[in-house]
Amino acid sequence: MGKEMRMEENTKSRTNDMVKRDRIPALTKMSFGPGMGLDMWGLWLYPAVAFAVFHIYLGVDPWLAGLALTMIRIYDAIVDPVVGWISDNFRSRHGRRRPFILVAGILSGLGLPFLFAVSPSWTHYSFWVCL
Repeated sequence: MGKEMRMEENTKSRTNDMVKRDRIPALTKMSFGPGMGLDMWGLWLYPAVAFAVFHIYLGVDPWLAGLALTMIRIYDAIVDPVVGWISDNFRSRHGRRRPFILVAGILSGLGLPFLFAVSPSWTHYSFWVCL
């Protein structure tokens, strides 16, 4: 009975030590939050409002707006694995992914306003050119 008690106490002690080591510091949590907010804003803002902007404001047929969003996903499905392979095999003094993150962050910040720089005076031809 004594051996079982010592094993149980030893297990509890190791569990408590693991919980203390696995805690994420508050500063890390607070830093992660705003970063994820910006990430979600950049990733989900456009698809969330695309139908409203294109159909209601611009008068584009709903099937064209759906086609545009579908083509974005198809493009994404092709390009993501390719860019992933390139970044996995890329070597620089700054690391494998940091150069990609820097360039993509700057281009995304500059490009996001242009997603909404459309006008109701655009024709269907302009829609296809921008797609």
